Amino acid sequence: MKVNFLIDDHKLLKYFGSSTAPKYYYNYLKQKIDIDLNGAGKEYDIVHVHSISPLSILKAMKYKKKGAIIVYTVHSIPETNRGNTIGSYKLEKKYYNWIYKKSDYLLAVSEFIKEWLIKNGFKNIDISYNAINTNYFKKNKKLNKEFRSSLGIEENKIIILNVAQLSPRKGIYDFIKIAEKNKDLQFIWIGGQPYSIFSKNYFKIKKLMKKKYENLIFYGFIDDVRKAYSSANIFLTPSYSETFGLTIIEATSSGLPVICRELKVYKSLFNNNVFYSKTINGFSRKINLLINKANVNNYIKKPLKIKNKFGIKKQGKKLLKFYESIIK
Repeated sequence: MKVNFLIDDHKLLKYFGSSTAPKYYYNYLKQKIDIDLNGAGKEYDIVHVHSISPLSILKAMKYKKKGAIIVYTVHSIPETNRGNTIGSYKLEKKYYNWIYKKSDYLLAVSEFIKEWLIKNGFKNIDISYNAINTNYFKKNKKLNKEFRSSLGIEENKIIILNVAQLSPRKGIYDFIKIAEKNKDLQFIWIGGQPYSIFSKNYFKIKKLMKKKYENLIFYGFIDDVRKAYSSANIFLTPSYSETFGLTIIEATSSGLPVICRELKVYKSLFNNNVFYSKTINGFSRKINLLINKANVNNYIKKPLKIKNKFGIKKQGKKLLKFYESIIK
C-alpha cells in the first residue's frame, strides 16, 4: 500500500487544525506503511487530501486518472467558516461541493460534519476524528517558567488561555468582555489573523489588539504552543461555531480543565468531560468555580477521558483499517 498525504503546509496555513492534525496521522502511519507527505511520486494507491488548495485538488485528480483512490478529510464546511472571512458564502459552498464531488471517499472529523454531508446528498462517508500525540502535549514545568517569565507573569497568577484565530466566530469579543469582568485573572489569546485583510472585522480587531488591557494579552502566533498550555490554569474557548475542537484535546492532554460554548458538536465529541456555557456571566461563573482547587481536583479525570479517546495510536489504527478496507 502506497499513500500520499496532501496537506497545506506553507505560510500561516500551517497553523490551521487541518494542517497540524494530519501530521500526527502521518508520523504514526509512516511507521506502518509506505506514505509520502505532499509527495510527487509516479503512482499511489491512495491519495489522502487534507487541503483546500486548488493546486492540491488538481494534483489529486492527476493521480486519480492513474488509478489512485481519492480520500478527502472534511475538516470544515461553509457554514462554520462564516465569521472568519469576508468572502461570499455561496461561492465558498460551491467550491467545497466541487472538492467533495471529486473524492471517492469522504472522512468527516465529527458526527456533526457527517450529518451535514449526508443532508447535502454526499455518499461514501466515514468518520475519522482528529487526533494528537498525547505524549507531546504534557505539562512542562520548564516551559511554564520560561513563558511566564517572558511575559512578566507571576508564578501563582491564574492564567485563562485560548488558542484560536482572531475572529468574531471564535468569540474574540466575548473573550475580551469575560477578561474585563475578571480583572484579578490573567487572560491570554494565542493566534493571529491568517487571512490578513480578508479576515472578518480585520481592522476592528487590529484596533482592539493595540488597546492596552489590564489583564489581557494578545500574543499572536507562537513557535511552540506547549509553552502556553503548560503555563495556563484553565482553557476557555467561547467559539460560536466549530466542526471539531482540536485545541480542546491539546488542552486536555496538557491537563487543563476546559470551558467552552455549548455547541452540538462539542456535546457529541466531549460529552460531560468539559464545562459548557452560553453567556458572558455563565463563562465567568465557570471560571470562578474552577479556580477553587477542590473543584479542579474533582475534574482531573475528565481530561483523561478525552485524552484516551483522541490519542493518535487509537485513531491511527482505525484509519489504517479504513485504508485496508477500500483497497481490497
